[in-house]
Amino acid sequence: MSPADAADCYDGFATDEVIDSEGISLGDEIATVGLFSRFHGSSRNEPIVRVGSIAAMPREVVRFDTYGLAPALLVELRSVGGLSGSPVFVHLGVSRFTVGEQRDLVAVPPDTTFRLLGVMPGYWNADPSEAIGTDLTGEPLNIGVGLVSPVESLLRVLSHEGVLMAADSLRRNFGAAIRRRVRSSTVTGESDGHPTIEDDESRLQ
Repeated sequence: MSPADAADCYDGFATDEVIDSEGISLGDEIATVGLFSRFHGSSRNEPIVRVGSIAAMPREVVRFDTYGLAPALLVELRSVGGLSGSPVFVHLGVSRFTVGEQRDLVAVPPDTTFRLLGVMPGYWNADPSEAIGTDLTGEPLNIGVGLVSPVESLLRVLSHEGVLMAADSLRRNFGAAIRRRVRSSTVTGESDGHPTIEDDESRLQ
């Protein structure tokens, strides 16, 4: 399955084609949702939302401290520990100018206002010696520029034959476990309060 075929499963992805057709570019607003490690809740998860903008869309690969060279977008968004792997969405607004010689202002359908731009694997730190007029503690400084792995890279991973085979194996094993649980509860005549096999299997379709 190609990245384009995988994108058909959910048209909310900001693929290269969507980026071109919608004119997604520098300055467009973005948002990410993730864990705030300093306060993540005790009885329930308490996610945070951080907003920013697209700062650069390099044509060259970018060097990650831990991953090496890879395609990436640069965003003006102060990422922190806990946001690694968080989804990053681009906000298209309520209206946009069309791409082409004749630029018309058109309304953005409500169900496509947000598009998945990618995930945030990390951010860049600066050496404390680069700071000016701050209390230097010797700790790396978050310079406020985050890295986003584009959705096209995610689609290539998700459509890889090995990943698809693993997902199929997981689905079959999970289905078998659900059937064993249901047969066991049927024999004892007791209900454990979990969804029925019909409920579980319908979610797997």
